[in-house]
Amino acid sequence: MTDAVAACRWARERYDRVGLVGYSFGGGVAILAAPEVEADALSVLAPAATIGDRDVATAVAGIGVPMQILVGERDETVEWRRVLEAARERGATVERVGGDHFFVGQRDRIAETVTSWLAAELA
Repeated sequence: MTDAVAACRWARERYDRVGLVGYSFGGGVAILAAPEVEADALSVLAPAATIGDRDVATAVAGIGVPMQILVGERDETVEWRRVLEAARERGATVERVGGDHFFVGQRDRIAETVTSWLAAELA
């Protein structure tokens, strides 16, 4: 998490708007780091619900920036359901994709969805 915070602080010194993106373990890290960083938007894909003894789903409530979450409906690699529900409860943009943890066959769609959302939020 320390690296995510440092990377966002570095970006904030150089750019007007900063988006934080994470996938899987990195998605969980991004959620845990979000309250400490100065990012303007957060997008996570297939986030893990726990990182060590930290509850990622509970941390969603502390995020104060626009948030997007994408998950594969057939993802059995990580437990993402609690994170998805917590994100939905806080009004995040939520999308379930007909894919697995690696979004096989959906990568172009995922890339377009994330980049379009971030471009709109960071404009």
